[in-house]
Amino acid sequence: MISPGGRRGPTVELVIDTSDAETQINRYARGVYGALQKALERGGPKLRDLVAKAAPKRSWHLADSIEFIVDDLTLEIFTDVPYARLQEEGSAYLPGGVIRPREAQNLAIPLPAADAHGITDPEGGPGAWARDVIAHPESFGFVDTFFAGEAIFGVEQIGDERDAVPIFALKPFVEVPAANKGKGYLRITVLENFDIISDLAVEELDKLGQA
Repeated sequence: MISPGGRRGPTVELVIDTSDAETQINRYARGVYGALQKALERGGPKLRDLVAKAAPKRSWHLADSIEFIVDDLTLEIFTDVPYARLQEEGSAYLPGGVIRPREAQNLAIPLPAADAHGITDPEGGPGAWARDVIAHPESFGFVDTFFAGEAIFGVEQIGDERDAVPIFALKPFVEVPAANKGKGYLRITVLENFDIISDLAVEELDKLGQA
């Protein structure tokens, strides 16, 4: 555009119209956002499974509880099992060095007979909560269960006779040795396998560039 002369004389103004460029930039930014989010959604299950594999296993409750969510461009891998933080960080964070139940009056601690009945398995097999055994005793070789003193008993039917076997000890709290440093299974596993996410991000961004 040429404007009439002024103090500077005739002037030529060049105006760059960025509306089309802004549209393209915004479209590309949305594409990058979507590609990165898809990388997290694809990588979430992979990291979750690796963390579950690395988690300590006696009853498998901790390993089976590992979950993930993708919110915006954030991937969270987590568990809500009460003792998960102890296994991750050790006993230093515990008030007084003890674990207490969140809602129940007592913690149910598996006893040796629990292994024999498939409630827990030292070799890493599937396990069950005390409430599972109480609700379905037949699934664990019992005909009934009952509470007595500071234990939960399973009732075995042997011919015409019945035998009561202690399967869980009931404790209002459990003291944890101060030397327990935790295993860091979640943090270490994620850090050691973060390249899963970065590789998927590169893959998704390459797809975006080819579109």
